[in-house]
Amino acid sequence: MGYYDKEVFTSSLEAEIWSVHKGLEIILERKLENVKIESDPLNAVNMINEGNPNLHPQSVMINEAHLLMDRTNTTIGHTYRTANQCADYLARWGVEQDVNLVFLMEMPIAMREFVFRDSLNIRQVLD
Repeated sequence: MGYYDKEVFTSSLEAEIWSVHKGLEIILERKLENVKIESDPLNAVNMINEGNPNLHPQSVMINEAHLLMDRTNTTIGHTYRTANQCADYLARWGVEQDVNLVFLMEMPIAMREFVFRDSLNIRQVLD
């Protein structure tokens, strides 16, 4: 399962925090458990894992994400952007769409190569 959205953010960190938070909401709504999320900005991963960054502009969303992780027994870990081509593909696809939040219950054919590369940890230089 995956999703993409056409939201506009002021920074890539804000976008990543929002996408993890949104993913956790979806996990909770669909009653999924023991999900592992991988994200590339290490500072976002650390803030969400630790919770309570009171001085950060996204502190409410970060703290909610931290609580949602506990409720769904979800973990978040760091991965390099070049090793997570699926997420990069969905993010680029979302920007090009006319609709907001879209859920994918099946993998788009065009994404199969990225899943294969990610599973083998084949890194690609992304522009």
